[in-house]
Amino acid sequence: MSRIGIMGGTFDPIHNGHLKLACQAYAQYQLNSVWFMPSGQPPHKKDHKVTDSAARCEMVRRAIENYPYFFCSDFERSFPLSILFWSFCCAA
Repeated sequence: MSRIGIMGGTFDPIHNGHLKLACQAYAQYQLNSVWFMPSGQPPHKKDHKVTDSAARCEMVRRAIENYPYFFCSDFERSFPLSILFWSFCCAA
């Protein structure tokens, strides 16, 4: 079974801190891969401008291109609210 880490966030922009955290998780938890999932429209950031999700996905893809165990998923872009947001709501 594959061990996958998921890094969700706005990534507006993605930065070295995100990459360092993903590298640490990859090593510490012996993951096979880390998937970056840029959010669509984050519910907690409605009061200020967020870069278009397609542009943020492209920024992530470019930032991780030298890491063969990192992947970018645009899964959350197709939802009006963050999957993480709904997961917390349903768990409460």
